[in-house]
Parts: sequence; C-alpha cells; structure tokens
Amino acid sequence: FGLSERRLREAKKTLALEATWTGDGLVLAALYEQPKGMAPSAIIEFIDWVDHSRWSDAELATRLENLRGAGAVIEREGRWHLARPWP
Repeated sequence: FGLSERRLREAKKTLALEATWTGDGLVLAALYEQPKGMAPSAIIEFIDWVDHSRWSDAELATRLENLRGAGAVIEREGRWHLARPWP
C-alpha cells in the first residue's frame, strides 16, 4: 500500500492515542442506546469490560454528578440516562 513499516507503526501509535476513552466518554458510551437507563453497578461493569479498569462506587458517583451538572445525564428511579443525544 506504499507505507513503510516505520510509517505504519507511527500511524498505529497516533490512532491508538486518538481512540483512548475519557472517563466521561466511558460513562456516556455505557448509557448510549439504553432507553431504560442503567443502574450504577451496570455502568461499572460496562467500564470494566471496555476499559479493563474497575471503578469504585465513589468514582462513578463523582463522574455522574459532574455529568449531571453539565446537563449530559439525568437520574430517574435509581437509573441513569442520557439527557441529550450522544455522540
């Protein structure tokens, strides 16, 4: 394809950095297309599955409150939902 091996390695590194999830992005991705919303424990499981990192309940609660303050998520009956379309 006309790419040297060195250029291919560089491109992979660049793309890997761009594909890195942020904490907010992980939470929003968990809630994407979940019309019934998700319980906090299910969000933690999703994050662990996608990012291989186990968040504590406190870490998730802080992130959810920040996202709620930004108007990105809402809570109804103990389940979290996207407040607006994402991405």
